[in-house]
Parts: sequence; structure tokens; C-alpha cells
Amino acid sequence: MSNISQEADQLSGFDVQTCLPNFAEGDIPIFKEIEITKNDPWTHLSDATYIFPSPKDVKTGPEQGDMKQHRWKAIQRVTQGNTGVDSVAVAPIIIDEHGNLWTIVTAQIRIPPSTTGIVPQITSVVDFPAGLLDKNETPEEAAIRELREETGLTGKIDWKSPILATDAGMTGATAQLVTAICESSVSGTTHFDDDEKLISGKIPLCKLPESVEKYRSRGPDDSEIRTLMGPSLASFAMAIRLLSNNPVLLSSVLIGSNKNKE
Repeated sequence: MSNISQEADQLSGFDVQTCLPNFAEGDIPIFKEIEITKNDPWTHLSDATYIFPSPKDVKTGPEQGDMKQHRWKAIQRVTQGNTGVDSVAVAPIIIDEHGNLWTIVTAQIRIPPSTTGIVPQITSVVDFPAGLLDKNETPEEAAIRELREETGLTGKIDWKSPILATDAGMTGATAQLVTAICESSVSGTTHFDDDEKLISGKIPLCKLPESVEKYRSRGPDDSEIRTLMGPSLASFAMAIRLLSNNPVLLSSVLIGSNKNKE
């Protein structure tokens, strides 16, 4: 048996749950009050007051005011429903007639990062096709719909991530990343909401890391626009770069994946 195979056998029982310790008693906050301010049909503001008790206080029951109180304000989406997921991002995988792998990325002028100050700074976000779940929609259904609306492609879900915290210091919004094997490399008709404008492009999957690093958005007059990268695309590109530059690691991952399927 090779060293890589032995390593895969040794590590097969490990996951995040077994590698991280449990929280201590005093690490779990006790919430005193949560105020909700409705903002619009899609979001509301929450203002939470909480304490971190010591272990003895957990057992005896802390009284109001006997420990330092903390406050945390956040903006919350109201679109999760029963799935616990607000939005999805879908990484399209296209296999051409020669067996080459491609993907589709989008660029969109985003209003929130363009308006962080009094003077707007036009900002483009490059990412995979993404969007919010509609009412009573599953993440898988939303992914296929967003893929079709933003790229004109149809596909079949291949993999779905766990539920992700998108920016846990600012919001309780959640997302899932899915990969979809597309049925055709030819895009059909796209459909955008009236408050969004997108452009998209097809990139060889092996060139994704260097392509996203080099990309800079430009306006119609060739003036440069500030460019940010979405976390889903960045994570995907980082994984490809890591595995491409480390063949031993790639072999280990593949062997470990096959072991889990047995």
C-alpha cells in the first residue's frame, strides 16, 4: 500500500466534528433581549443584548445586571423559510465535445459596495450565477432557475455544500454553493430583474484561478471600475489552484474520496 493510501485510511474517520472541541459552559451567550425593526419586505434590523456567563453562573442562573452586557446589531434577511437558506450560488460545469471542462462567471455592478461612502464608487462583483430563493423554493430549484436566468443554460445538480454563513459578523444571512453539470455549452435566453444588469463569460476550468486574479472591470469608455470577487468563486478558484499545484495532495484527496464511497 502506498504512503498516500495509508494516510487516507488513517484519516478516513476524521471530520470537523471530531477535530474541534466542544464549547465550554461559559462560551454560550444568554440573550436578554432582541429588538426587531422592520426595514423592507426583504430585510429587518436586529439589536441583541446578551451576556457570556461564567460556568458557575450557568448552574446558578445569572440575574439581570450581575455581568457585563453586550450588544450586537445586524441586518437580517426574511427569505429563509423552512430551508434555512437565503440564497444560492451555482458553479456551472460544462463539458465540451473534446472533453474539456469550462465554467461560467458573471460580473454585476452591485449597489451596496458601490455606496459605502457619501461619494459612490462604482463596484463590480465577479462571481458565479447566484440569487435569492423564491417563496416555497428549494435551494436546488433556485440554483437551476438562477443558472437559466443569468446564463441561459440548463443543468443537473451534482453537489451541494452545507449551509454557509455569508458574513456572520454583519448578518444572519445564509447561502449554499452547488455545482451543476450543464446539458449544453450553448447559452439560451437570459432573464434579469429590472434592478440588475449582468455580463457573463465562459472560462476554461483549469484557467479559472489566473483568470479571476487578472480580471479588472471596465466601463464603456474603458475607464477602470473597482472589482471585487465573490466568496464562492474565490473559494472555488483557490481549491483548483491548490490541487493543481500539489499533485500529491490531489492524489490523497481522490483516494480519500473513493474510500468514503465504499
